[in-house]
Amino acid sequence: MFKKVLPILIILFLIGCSIPDEFGIPSWTTQFRLIFLHDTYDAEAIADTVGSFVANGDTLQFYESTEDFQTVGDIEIDDTEVKTTSFTLGDIAPEIVSLNGFPVSSIPNYPDVTVQFDTIKVFDPFDEYEEIKFMEGFLELTITNNTVFWMGDAEDGNPLVVDVLDGNGETLVGNVVFPDIEPEGGVGSQMIDLQTGEPFPNAIQIQLTGEGDVTENAGAVIDISAAIQLDIQIIDIQADWVTQAHIPSQEIEIISGYIEADLPQPEIVEEDSFCFNGYSAIIFNIVSPAPAVAAFELVSKKSGVEVPLNEGEPININILEGLTEIILTSENYNINEMLQIIPDGFDYEFNTLIGDNTVIDSLNHADLIGVDIEIVADVQICTFEEGGIWIIPLENGEIEIGEENVEDFDETIYYAFK
Repeated sequence: MFKKVLPILIILFLIGCSIPDEFGIPSWTTQFRLIFLHDTYDAEAIADTVGSFVANGDTLQFYESTEDFQTVGDIEIDDTEVKTTSFTLGDIAPEIVSLNGFPVSSIPNYPDVTVQFDTIKVFDPFDEYEEIKFMEGFLELTITNNTVFWMGDAEDGNPLVVDVLDGNGETLVGNVVFPDIEPEGGVGSQMIDLQTGEPFPNAIQIQLTGEGDVTENAGAVIDISAAIQLDIQIIDIQADWVTQAHIPSQEIEIISGYIEADLPQPEIVEEDSFCFNGYSAIIFNIVSPAPAVAAFELVSKKSGVEVPLNEGEPININILEGLTEIILTSENYNINEMLQIIPDGFDYEFNTLIGDNTVIDSLNHADLIGVDIEIVADVQICTFEEGGIWIIPLENGEIEIGEENVEDFDETIYYAFK
């Protein structure tokens, strides 16, 4: 009985409904959602195919480095302080101031009375260095003659000759012949070339040899305490090497060059597939024999497009004696923007001033300043759809799969048939 009742109820139900003019299945609406997913990648495989990429765990990094060196060159030393010493007439010619064995205060009209100069004077050591090998330099010597005798008799073949010796009196550093210096306040000054090629200490001796006549055909009052004063100063110093020296600030040759980058170019991978928006850095390891400062410039280049670091303004870097590590990060500099053009390479320049007047144990013409530059950046591959999809680096080493860029489709009516 139940089997007969059910068809009857269905028929009555259909009769009670609103039946369309054309028979068919009723229509309905729905929504579709398109979901983009994160993908996976093999960092090592990518790094193997692109020279500038390295695999750092699950993260792919851009990496370029270069190493460059520059010799110090001739070393400049500031002019030394003036050093002074003196000696008296009584020191060099005691026999002249006596007559018949008794001291006298004046010499009668003896036109042929002369005094021999043959003396060595030692100066206090210079504080500006301990030992030096001059490439060039000059010793300025000034002699003030307060005696009654001329210093030098060039007319009779006995001029005043000055030899500059090292502190031990063994090495001749330079010599010069002075014009005759007149008595009673006469002053003579000469520049002595110190190009020797031999190292010598900071102590210097001056040896004076020659002959001097008494004042012409007149009696002379003898003052045995009358002094001859010597003033010396070393100027315009260029050294091959120095020890325990104050090194003033001075330029060396510019350290510059080009770093080539090996990155996929647009014909291989769409350029807009690369983003450098994570951490990036430029790392310097600098070895210097003396404190220094450098003005660093870096320019990213590709097919005529140039992107400078720090908007083209040099970045000043302080360098310590020994090894210095300096890191410039994308938090403060536009490193990501430089990488964004997928550069062919980078021009770099180090304009270096070495020395800050501190005492350096030793500095040699052939000493090197070495600069190791590394450019590193986390690589992110992305789409440039609205909102984007970041694929790498992974989140904490794990692949994160989730909804990105959810799109709602319009309602659509579907008919199976009429």
